[in-house]
Amino acid sequence: MYHYLLSLGSNVNPENNILKSHYYIEKLIGGIISESSLYESKAEGFESDYDFVNQSIIVKSMLNPDEVLIQISSIDQTFQRSRSASGYSDRTIDIDIVLSDKEFTNIIAKIPHPRWQERNFVIVPSQELNSELFAKQLNHTHININQVLKKYL
Repeated sequence: MYHYLLSLGSNVNPENNILKSHYYIEKLIGGIISESSLYESKAEGFESDYDFVNQSIIVKSMLNPDEVLIQISSIDQTFQRSRSASGYSDRTIDIDIVLSDKEFTNIIAKIPHPRWQERNFVIVPSQELNSELFAKQLNHTHININQVLKKYL
């Protein structure tokens, strides 16, 4: 059994798509055992007229990280997410594996996510979960959480 911290984001019908993604995550990946509040954030890395809504969830799964990535790709297709060749763009859903409670070798998935500590839209909802499973990693994020929260409130 594995536990994953997943980051969810959307800026196209965001609240609906995030909540709808829960159904597919539970159906294809595993049970959601904890979820953060929904947080609004500005687009990063590209210009957009639409704000994002982000959430972190913890999922309990029988799947290894590569199998989770395959299921995330399937969920992307369900939401008709198109990936831009030029980089970031508006999206119906974005699901990333941020952390796992197990260490893996010889996998395609990059765990921990290589840039998660640079992304306040991941850190803030993840720290809200206050999870013992990921306490060590989350407590080592070098940000002033109160300063970051001011941006979101």
